[in-house]
Amino acid sequence: MKIGIGIVLMICMCSITVAQKRGLPALPFTMQAVASPQGVLVITSSTSPCAESDTLYTIVLRGTSASDAREVARVQRAETFADFTKVAGNAAIQALKEYRKLGNDDDVWKYITTHRLFAYYSSADVSPKLRLALGTAWLDESAKTLAAGTSVYYAVKYHLKNGKEIDGGNTNVIIGTPARLIPPQALTVMADDSVIRATFVAPRASQQTPFVARVFRSVDDSAFVVQSLFLNARVKNDTVYYALYDNVLPEKMYRYYIVPQDIAENMCANSDTASALSINFRRIPLLQNITATDSPEGIVVRWSKLPVKPYWSGIEVTRRALNEQSYTVLDTIAWSDTSFTDVRVRSGAPYAYALRALTYRNLNDAPSGYANAVHQNNNQQPLPPNNVAATPEKRGIRITWNRLADADVRGYYVYRGLTAQELSVISKPITDTTYVDNDTLLYGRTTYVYAVRSVRYNEQESDNSNVCYARPNRPVIPAPPTGLTAYDEFGTVRLSWSESKTDRSVSEYHVYRRTATGKPVNSTPAQQQGFTRLTKRPSVSLLFDDTTAERGKQYEYAISAVDVYGYESGVSSTITTGLTEPELKAPSTLFAHVADNGVELSWSTQAQESVKEIIVYRRTSTEQVAKRITTLSVTTRTFTDTNVQRGTIYIYSISVATTAGKESTRSKEKAIEVE
Repeated sequence: MKIGIGIVLMICMCSITVAQKRGLPALPFTMQAVASPQGVLVITSSTSPCAESDTLYTIVLRGTSASDAREVARVQRAETFADFTKVAGNAAIQALKEYRKLGNDDDVWKYITTHRLFAYYSSADVSPKLRLALGTAWLDESAKTLAAGTSVYYAVKYHLKNGKEIDGGNTNVIIGTPARLIPPQALTVMADDSVIRATFVAPRASQQTPFVARVFRSVDDSAFVVQSLFLNARVKNDTVYYALYDNVLPEKMYRYYIVPQDIAENMCANSDTASALSINFRRIPLLQNITATDSPEGIVVRWSKLPVKPYWSGIEVTRRALNEQSYTVLDTIAWSDTSFTDVRVRSGAPYAYALRALTYRNLNDAPSGYANAVHQNNNQQPLPPNNVAATPEKRGIRITWNRLADADVRGYYVYRGLTAQELSVISKPITDTTYVDNDTLLYGRTTYVYAVRSVRYNEQESDNSNVCYARPNRPVIPAPPTGLTAYDEFGTVRLSWSESKTDRSVSEYHVYRRTATGKPVNSTPAQQQGFTRLTKRPSVSLLFDDTTAERGKQYEYAISAVDVYGYESGVSSTITTGLTEPELKAPSTLFAHVADNGVELSWSTQAQESVKEIIVYRRTSTEQVAKRITTLSVTTRTFTDTNVQRGTIYIYSISVATTAGKESTRSKEKAIEVE
């Protein structure tokens, strides 16, 4: 795999070349300090301490702040090949040999001593070891022992050969702060049969920038394998770009993901996976031997089977009728199919078919070929649609059915009636599979019968489909009952009314009552007019006894009708009545006779319901007004008046009274002389 690094090399080279042309020391770029599991990697420069820059060595200072920073290291490049190899590692030496096509170790050391800029070295091995060997970095291993969250201050100074020192910058590092590298996503993938190019992108996270990315590749269904080279990270407008270029074998499925890392080898999470087929889609084989023939089921299109390849995704079948300008897609079928039956054809109509083999790239290639045919229908009656259903919807009825796979059928007729034997068409030919019957004549108490027929272009109709039934949601409110009467009988208000003979759907009635108001009823619900419903369930009778009425109160009664669909009428006109208080009557017979201890009285039995007391009155023959002498319980039948005198005529009478204090007239008087 080849990875482009030319842009990074060009930037580094141009910066140094400009400085040299001006006669200035080739100073390093701004220093960096990056925390890693091995410690803190201090990048002192982008160049090697060399004659071109007049730098003898680099001083690294460390502290908690600039005021207490002290020199902790002097950095310079390894002086021998053995020392260089010991620090950089054999992998870096081998990568350098491959990158610069160097033959042996002497050639490598000669290259190192004559090319002192870091930019001259391959990015094939970008571990910090190479920078340490070149003298452009220092690893502060003691930082590993510091507590997480500790802030460490670093600064560098470049000590020149003339004894002067130049400030190289400073920075702070927080120990234990994880790398905030955002996983990239695949942006573009391009492939042919020899090369695959892919671009990955990610937002730049804060000040931490990826340096390179490792590449992992899978071929066909094999496991992912890490590749030997790296992708350079290129930052533009706070976006990090990675460009991948891979020489590949033809007709293979390649998959890639990358793992970015920063300059201190802190790793990022994996990117998503980019997939590509190494195919030149302009040179794939076409469908061969395409034919079209008529059959009883329709027109059958056939072709030779495609060769087995990993890039097929299907076969697109298109058709154009003689009177049409362009082809219409009929279906996309499996790439392994070798035939397609077009059942949506009209009798006698010529059709042209075009087929195209589809790939995962789905380029707008021209069709593989064309074929023509004419379908000859044998004039058979079309089949009726199936699964016809009728459902009430709002104030109408929706009829639905399944579409027929018959291109000669141009539409469907909807039929309606009161019985399955008497159906009439109610629609024009419908090309859809649904129809809403909103006829204003639909009646909410009628169940309608529906069926659907299919019709050909020659107006030939099918038989009826299955029939279905529905009643529209159109409430028909019954009229209130009439002829309401009411009377008091034995302490009960008895109601009766007339049967609703003009509305045969009425089957039950509700009885309502309210305290008499004198207000007429209206069309609002009875409860809103102050009525209370007395019937828990609708009554099928035309009679109702109100046993809960209280005596002395006046009530207004009204009746409503309920039909068999559960719809209730408004209330009828009211009738006002109540339970009247009964006339209180004294006992009809009063008896009196002289006893040993006075005058003994007795009277007839009292059967009045509300009577609670018996009151006894007395006067003498010389008195005009009788006086109450005692009050007795209604169950008492006798009373002896012991407060009498001999030789006196006493005249007695009695009355009855209720607990409320209402008293009847007195009975006939009964006179008796005490001897």
